[in-house]
Amino acid sequence: MSTFVAGPLVRSVGPGSFADLPGMAEVRVLAIEGDGITFDADLTPEQVEAIWWRMTSTDDADETKRRALAADRDALPAYDPLRRLYDYLLGDA
Repeated sequence: MSTFVAGPLVRSVGPGSFADLPGMAEVRVLAIEGDGITFDADLTPEQVEAIWWRMTSTDDADETKRRALAADRDALPAYDPLRRLYDYLLGDA
C-alpha cells in the first residue's frame, strides 16, 4: 500500500510537510524525488489533490492564489478561449 503523487516539487518539502492535511497525521513519506513523492498509504483522491497543490506551489500564499485562478478557470464554459490563459498561468498549458 503506497501512493505516488506526481508533479514538480516547487517548494521544499519534508516528512512533516503534509501532516496537517486531513487524514495525513499517521501517513509517512517514503521517498521524495524530483518528479513526486511516495507515501506509505493508499490516499484518497482528495488527499492526493491537496498534496499536489501544496507541492506545486512556492508557498501557502501562492497555493491560495493558484487555487483561486483554477476555480475561476473551472467556472468558465469549456469552449471559452480564456481558459487557455488560465491554463498558461497555472502551468497547465
